[in-house]
Amino acid sequence: MIKEQATYEAPKYVVALVAHAQAKIARVHWSAFRTIWDGSADPAIEKIGWSVQTLPDASKRTHLSFESVELQWTTSPKAANYDMNANVSWSPAEWVSWFDRLMLVIGN
Repeated sequence: MIKEQATYEAPKYVVALVAHAQAKIARVHWSAFRTIWDGSADPAIEKIGWSVQTLPDASKRTHLSFESVELQWTTSPKAANYDMNANVSWSPAEWVSWFDRLMLVIGN
């Protein structure tokens, strides 16, 4: 049996938090491998799930999972912005707490 999962639009500040996490992943990747992280490859950080799927119209659907949170967004070469979906609907304090734990897992 497939379990139905609720989907909510993530607040814009969550988009900003995730962008900051991506930048930190890139810095950590550079420090470890001396190569640029392209944002598509799995950064291979324990406890963090990351995948990118290229769609037929050249858009990319990115999926980030950490703890019980699943985030998904689609970027397009034609659009400058994007909407992010989450499987949770949290208060700002809950998002900040989650983000702080994510930053600790990403490391220095």
